[in-house]
Amino acid sequence: MPWLLLIWVFLWATAVGALNVTESDDAVTVDTGSRPSFVVSIAKTDGTITSIVYDGAQYVTAEQKSNIASGLNTATVSYETIGDVVVVSVVADDDDFDLTNYFIKDGDSIIYQGTYTVSEPSIGELRFLYRLYNLTGSWPEGTVSDTLSSGTVMEKDSSNRATEDQRYCAYSDEVYACMVVPLVQSREKGSGGPFHRDIDLNYGGTYNALSYYMNSGHVQMDPFYRYRFHGPYLLHFGSSVPKVDSLNVSFYANLGLKGYLNSTGRGVLTGRTTGVEEGFAAVIGLNNTDHQFWATAGDNGTFTAKHIPAGTYTMTLYQEEFVAATATVSIPSAGATTTKDIQATSTPFEFLNGDKFLRMRPSDTRMSDWNPGTFVVGKHEVGDFPMCLWKEINSPAAIQFSLDKALNSTATIRVATTIYYAGGRPEITVNDDDCGTPDSPNSIDTRSVTHGAYRGYGEVYECLIPAGNLLAGLNNVSIAVASGHTGDDYLSPFFILDAIELFY
Repeated sequence: MPWLLLIWVFLWATAVGALNVTESDDAVTVDTGSRPSFVVSIAKTDGTITSIVYDGAQYVTAEQKSNIASGLNTATVSYETIGDVVVVSVVADDDDFDLTNYFIKDGDSIIYQGTYTVSEPSIGELRFLYRLYNLTGSWPEGTVSDTLSSGTVMEKDSSNRATEDQRYCAYSDEVYACMVVPLVQSREKGSGGPFHRDIDLNYGGTYNALSYYMNSGHVQMDPFYRYRFHGPYLLHFGSSVPKVDSLNVSFYANLGLKGYLNSTGRGVLTGRTTGVEEGFAAVIGLNNTDHQFWATAGDNGTFTAKHIPAGTYTMTLYQEEFVAATATVSIPSAGATTTKDIQATSTPFEFLNGDKFLRMRPSDTRMSDWNPGTFVVGKHEVGDFPMCLWKEINSPAAIQFSLDKALNSTATIRVATTIYYAGGRPEITVNDDDCGTPDSPNSIDTRSVTHGAYRGYGEVYECLIPAGNLLAGLNNVSIAVASGHTGDDYLSPFFILDAIELFY
């Protein structure tokens, strides 16, 4: 049976230095002794955070609590003191969830956290959600919104790639409340790899929702979820955005946390990438059923990935986000180093609205028209062709190009996609010849584009054009969205484009 443990750093009605913990019938309350002051209360009934007071101002209310998943029905709260850290544990022993840990360290305006799980919650998603009041700004995205035709502005979910998603904040003129993911290992039990995006922030008009996602099912590319210890991750209150390097989480290793893997179970991978075109980033991804990890190569192609859990991994070289090569590598434990070299964009940003969809919904009136008309090769630029084709919005899309003479050899039109929804895939027609409907893609159904996600399995579809079917003069190509599913408007089947190529 699954169980949940929720841990804070507290002390029973006494003080550890400046740290003071009190317990009532309803809550455990911690005053960290920091300046400005920082006081946090946790409900004893279900382990939710019911109050965060920073510098005398309240940022969480009992009506809109901050909790794991969609909250717990019941939980048992306890705590212990370990040095200058009080570990508060919340255990839920039922069918709903597993284990979560919170930590508060003496003198810090920080909630240090970690989550241990062996299953998904029965209700909600595996995330920790802070609902924060009086903090209407979002950093680093700024205003991430959906402007409706009525002029109403709705907040859109915002996110960044995992490789860049170490800090994101809700803020006011004077206070920043920032979720900080300090280490690559903080996401080693997550899903999706180095370019995965999940929801960070969402301002709904009353409170700013600040989330740390572990497993959500959003754009779920891995055929499994990873369990055991997720973290470290933390919520930092201050007058500015904190520097990640200034936050030391090494004390986690001394707390005896269930599932926490210390340095003796980790190794180092070094190597050099070759074959990546100049001007493109080279990223190394590591993946197995238990862990994921990544590192970015320097300008000369060399890379070092530290603190990797021991095991055998599929090693992937990405040119930007395009899969350039794969290999297998084994990582030893106890700090040993393995050397492995690997040789060699899969993004929609260059297409129409590719510069907007990460921060706006498709229906936002600031989006360019998703139906720009026929794309004429030689007249239009890549940015004139829509990044996404919906069955009920802009399908089919038309392309025209001219040849000086008929082509008397076979040719191929290739349509590369990044992700799809509801089985959407391209059905290509060249002049009067229909290439037929491709087989359904690998299952990864998600309304990715509505929350700024675009990375899937990267299916590539090809249409073989017989000799003589490409004519002298004008040629017409139609790309339609094929799917046996239906939906209205932007909820209809779709696919996101990576590239469209004609070669012969």
